[in-house]
Amino acid sequence: MQLAYQTIKTAEQENIPDILAALEQLSDILCQVTYFSKAYEILSTAAKDINGSAVLHEMIARVAFVMEDFSKCIYHNNKAAKLQPDDCSHNKSDIGLAYYRMGLQTGQNKHFESGFKFCREALELNSMNSNAMVNMGLIYKHQNGIEDALKMFKAAKQHDAINIAAIVNIGCIMYEEYSKFDEAALLFLDALEVKPDDEEALCNLALALKRTSYLDYAKMAFEEAVNVSPGNTFILTNYMMFLLEQ
Repeated sequence: MQLAYQTIKTAEQENIPDILAALEQLSDILCQVTYFSKAYEILSTAAKDINGSAVLHEMIARVAFVMEDFSKCIYHNNKAAKLQPDDCSHNKSDIGLAYYRMGLQTGQNKHFESGFKFCREALELNSMNSNAMVNMGLIYKHQNGIEDALKMFKAAKQHDAINIAAIVNIGCIMYEEYSKFDEAALLFLDALEVKPDDEEALCNLALALKRTSYLDYAKMAFEEAVNVSPGNTFILTNYMMFLLEQ
């Protein structure tokens, strides 16, 4: 990985902004083909050479999150936050999300408490941070605070009308908790207008539609979800169950 970084460094004539841009592009390519460990190693090698780059630590944190190494994600987001104390609301929000995922991973309530704390700090720094609202809503939902979760998701959507996570989570509550399948389906369609290949919105659209009379459309949504994410076992399992039920 040292050689890969040195090649980039030489090609970009040791210009830091250009090196960071090249590293981000390479990291994205590697992650698209699931070479997460290689992306992490190259970025970590760069971090040993480039001191004081919040952007680089954020890149490493994103890769660590995809690898589900939430401790490293938290560590690097904390590093980035310390390097940009006046503009770190997004780092605090990402730390909150990582703690939430760590809580799901370990089943330890203390991680949800930490996640909530960091989301609250993110909102104290930037009251318009819709992602922090969504992450706080996820924690509320996991702890069965459905009404509080719904308030947070709706607040996030109000501040950012195209926040896909907010829209999808409102839809999930509509069909999971209130059996409002048609309303949920419309929300998932709204999310797909923003991002047509969002696998979570597609899968949830299919799950909502299968509870209505629009079974042909449910089948189409499942098929599109499988095309978008053929390796997603949750989508495949639900699609097979749907076919067996017909």
